[in-house]
Amino acid sequence: MAGLHVSQLFRWRKELCKHGETSVAPFVPVEIGPSVPARDVA
Repeated sequence: MAGLHVSQLFRWRKELCKHGETSVAPFVPVEIGPSVPARDVA
């Protein structure tokens, strides 16, 4: 590799993984039901 040391790649990977863990939003399950026809608003 041009100008990169193997340890630098491991350091970058570690930093990226650490950043990814903190920025992951919690999973919220959503139930998809049958569509309901729109009501007439009078």
